Amino acid sequence: MNSTIYKFLFLNSLGFLFSLYFFVLVRFANEKRDLNIREKFIRKINELLIALDFSLKVKADTEISSRDIPEYKFYTVIILNLLEWNQQYGLDPKYTLKTIKRGLIREGEIDRKVVKEIKAAIAHFLVITLITWGMIICSQNIIAGMNAGMNSGIKWHMYILLLALHGGGLIIFISLFLKLKELKLKPYQAYFELLYKNLACADSKLTFSSTNYSYPSMVALQHIDERLKMLMQYQQEVGVSIVDDLRELIDELWFVYHDALESLARVLTIIKFSIIIVFYLLPYFIYLFVFFLANMKLE
Repeated sequence: MNSTIYKFLFLNSLGFLFSLYFFVLVRFANEKRDLNIREKFIRKINELLIALDFSLKVKADTEISSRDIPEYKFYTVIILNLLEWNQQYGLDPKYTLKTIKRGLIREGEIDRKVVKEIKAAIAHFLVITLITWGMIICSQNIIAGMNAGMNSGIKWHMYILLLALHGGGLIIFISLFLKLKELKLKPYQAYFELLYKNLACADSKLTFSSTNYSYPSMVALQHIDERLKMLMQYQQEVGVSIVDDLRELIDELWFVYHDALESLARVLTIIKFSIIIVFYLLPYFIYLFVFFLANMKLE
């Protein structure tokens, strides 16, 4: 009876493990969808730039904004504001549109690197899992052949424990990745939003008010924060254009953001190999030790 229960739990655990791998792959397939939305957004910016270059009238009514411009982060609101100002005041938004387009292309390159790193880690976990269970099955068959159909002496709960560790390692890796991404990369989005909105206003000869705008304080971005405040104060007091300065500041922010991504990739590599050792290799060596010990007793 106990053997039947353990077999049932084992098969269910095995099904859960591979379902988990499938879920994770589907989850990160959604990143591909985000890439497609970004590409559509870039194509729309190209269309707007062509329209502006040929002095075509660009409307910003509700129908066009909801149907033609994809919803993507804070960029959609900025584009709609630019089109509205173009329609109302005749302001030329090409400079800001080109800067946003260049930033979106950089963002796409960075996101592809992150997705590539995660997919590589998941592939490593899956390959090690398949090799481990392939070797376990082979060892079981060898012992069964040598001992005329007898089992290896390994209890079913040992296999269930191995499966639980393999699944737990994958869950811990994904959880740590999402948490680190939230801590290390998400705060940059607030700065990007602030800078791009400032650029859109400055390019349209308007003043951006950041009184009610909150963004996180980061040591890595302290110099950018201080320079932005200085530029905004300079614009208010002197009234000169700070468009070129803001564009340089955005380029600098992308450089710092890329460094943060490289740091995240290094941390993920350390986490990945730590999980492989603790949740995959070490349990397998323990299994081998128990396996040989059990078969020595059988002999």
